[in-house]
Amino acid sequence: MAKVKQTTPTHDFVIPQGEDFIFQLKLYTGDSTDKQPLNITGYQFRCEVREEAGDESPTMTADCHIVNNVSGIVEIHFKADDSDSLELDGTYYGELSKYTYDVFEVDLDGLEKRILCGYLYVSPSVSNR
Repeated sequence: MAKVKQTTPTHDFVIPQGEDFIFQLKLYTGDSTDKQPLNITGYQFRCEVREEAGDESPTMTADCHIVNNVSGIVEIHFKADDSDSLELDGTYYGELSKYTYDVFEVDLDGLEKRILCGYLYVSPSVSNR
């Protein structure tokens, strides 16, 4: 029987243009039978958004900060001004523009690991423009 290589977890988000969008991640260590919160004291996190994964510079960069280091909780915050400045293709809220994002952690040894990735869909705003 072939083993499947573990891949980075994925999650897609839809965010409204010109609004703050915040989500939290709770990180664990161990397997599904012995899961414990990961102590992220001294860790660093970053989250970048690009139109295409290979683009040189990010379209948006989220603020990442640790909410509770012992419980392994980190918050990712996309600011309203960042999404408000995007030039979107849609003419109404249902025509979403598609971007790609990922979240990286850097541990105490300086090892970098992608911990989440996916698509970020942005819904055009009428009032916040």
